[in-house]
Amino acid sequence: MFGERLRALRTQLNFYHKNNNKAHNIIITSNISGEGKSFISLNLAKSFSLQNKKVALLEFDLRRPKISSLLNIEKSIGLTNFLLEDLKLESIFYQPFSDDNNFYFFPAGPIPPNPQELLSDTKLNELSEYLKNNYDVVIIDTPPFGIVADAQILSKIADTTLIVTRFGYTLKDQIVEIKNWNQNKIFPS
Repeated sequence: MFGERLRALRTQLNFYHKNNNKAHNIIITSNISGEGKSFISLNLAKSFSLQNKKVALLEFDLRRPKISSLLNIEKSIGLTNFLLEDLKLESIFYQPFSDDNNFYFFPAGPIPPNPQELLSDTKLNELSEYLKNNYDVVIIDTPPFGIVADAQILSKIADTTLIVTRFGYTLKDQIVEIKNWNQNKIFPS
């Protein structure tokens, strides 16, 4: 049943892709930690890759990365290194599934002391250009926006935003807050 819901979500997200000549960049965030955004990010990326799309999954939760652990990937090099050093993006991705040549994972790397300050326009523009030219779908896993503003900064390179809520976990007041984010156009829809 979960697989079917994921395919339905993937199909709905395809309707939001307005420019078929470039990568569809989807940012995934939530209000608070524990709502399942990293789990959804990983599974949605895998679902798109099964559609024979070339997919990049970016672990941009630089504070508490979870996807690396789920994939058993050491966090010694990743997006933090790209943001801090003169490092090529081609040198930091992994293909964690031996049977899937369409799935590329960019881990967070070492946890920096100042994640928000690392997200400079220059590096984000470089990242955006690389992704646009090399992938069909880009899934960007971010920290919860209800806690820190990283997701809003990263929304500059996104086409679509997916905000994850969890039944029995997300509070009603937080749903109202998410509605306000939409009304104030904080994220691309």
